[in-house]
Amino acid sequence: MNKLELTGTTTGTGYWTAAKDKKVSGHITFSLLESDGEAFAGNAQFHFNKEDWNVRELGLIYTDEGFLDSVYTALNRSGFKNILDHINYSEQGMQGDNYVDFDASIELVKEAKQLGFA
Repeated sequence: MNKLELTGTTTGTGYWTAAKDKKVSGHITFSLLESDGEAFAGNAQFHFNKEDWNVRELGLIYTDEGFLDSVYTALNRSGFKNILDHINYSEQGMQGDNYVDFDASIELVKEAKQLGFA
């Protein structure tokens, strides 16, 4: 499995940070959430380098529109076709000190697997 490396840029448009034009690098992981052997949802997490982003100082990247656009761009450049409406921020309580959590469609996670990223 290859890591999907990404450098994104915030626009300061999120509800939990005003950090504008802040570059954040890291990688995205994908997984399917399953129950009784049946996939019912997809998940993606962007694990950022702590040197780039300190949640306690800068807040959560969560809801920053520019950063989400960076994710779309990285996925597109990596060969993904199922992007728009297939990945978006998950709820606020799912965000972490070293990652941004996303809901992803099952189709997107399957595509990540086909492309060698899951």
